[in-house]
Amino acid sequence: MPPKKILFLMPSLVGGGAENALIKLLNAFDYEKYKVTLLLVCYRGYYVSKIPKSVEVKYLFKNHKLVSILEYLQKKRGWSLLLNWAFKRKINENYDTAISFIDSNFTDLLFLLSPTTKKITWVHSSYLTNKNYNRFHQHKKYLNKIKESRYKKLDTIVFVSNDAKIEFIEVMGKFDNMHILYNLFDEVDLIQKSQITLPPKQVITFIAVGKLAPVKGYDLLIDAAKILKDEGFNFRLEILGKGHQESELKAKVQKYELKNEIQFLGYLENPYTYINRADVFVMTSVSEGLPSALIEAMIIGKPVLITDTSGCREVIEYGKYGMMSDRTPEAFAEKMKLFIDNPDLKDKYAALSRYKAKDFSKQNTLSKIFEIID
Repeated sequence: MPPKKILFLMPSLVGGGAENALIKLLNAFDYEKYKVTLLLVCYRGYYVSKIPKSVEVKYLFKNHKLVSILEYLQKKRGWSLLLNWAFKRKINENYDTAISFIDSNFTDLLFLLSPTTKKITWVHSSYLTNKNYNRFHQHKKYLNKIKESRYKKLDTIVFVSNDAKIEFIEVMGKFDNMHILYNLFDEVDLIQKSQITLPPKQVITFIAVGKLAPVKGYDLLIDAAKILKDEGFNFRLEILGKGHQESELKAKVQKYELKNEIQFLGYLENPYTYINRADVFVMTSVSEGLPSALIEAMIIGKPVLITDTSGCREVIEYGKYGMMSDRTPEAFAEKMKLFIDNPDLKDKYAALSRYKAKDFSKQNTLSKIFEIID
């Protein structure tokens, strides 16, 4: 029996949770049963070097500024001639299944494929609370257009969390074949990578991991850290990630005189060893689909503290398996104090993290993914 032909479509492989999830999924394929092609709209990003050798890689463009312009014209003017031309030029064969692994306007390229191809989109974001998405969905004409021209024509819509599905339905409505599938996590690999020894920490250490962008809510985290320092608490906060808000956040740290308390470590290929060394993983995101870094910290066995945010609260079941705070610096600082003042809390929440992490086992997720793909 010939292998099934699968096409994955991605905007790029610039570092992020969805890109990381795709690479993990591609590494889990049986390439005797599947022939996989990965099409990148723009050939760029850290994860390009991580693509398995068995995957055929194609791309439409290498200039990301050009792609940004084309994406804008497609959203604002409905003009997609160049995108469509580039797609048809590169993709000239039939596939059994085609997957837009990040739902976006590029998802519409799937409809240029044969009518017999099963077409799937993967929703990684919260469409109501994520401002980058919600600002487009405010326009009813645009909203009605994509409901008819995209979502009604797809065979399957996959959501990485129940919160993402609920928000999608509130914005777009219900469609046939809507499934919830957590991203793939390799617990054995994660724990192995976390075991690399680092110099010991001197004080209680909180750690945050994610792109330095407004949606991650680092302003709130830095404000909470200022409250702790002003009240005389001794602590350290490590922030891992890169992004366009970096200079702004560093300026805020300098203004608050927090340079001894807060350290920006940049983007690290292996953040897990730093997560393992820290005492508490913190996340202050404004919006999440499925927070990969949060789940990875729980797999490693770290106690977690989050803000009451879509995606995050679902993972810890509204405070059952992690500590949850209101979205204010004052409330978050109070929760951080609990970990500082009560060392036993770390052991309690570390055990809860490990227990909940079993829900994200690799084998359980893989079987569900291939059931949908097939």
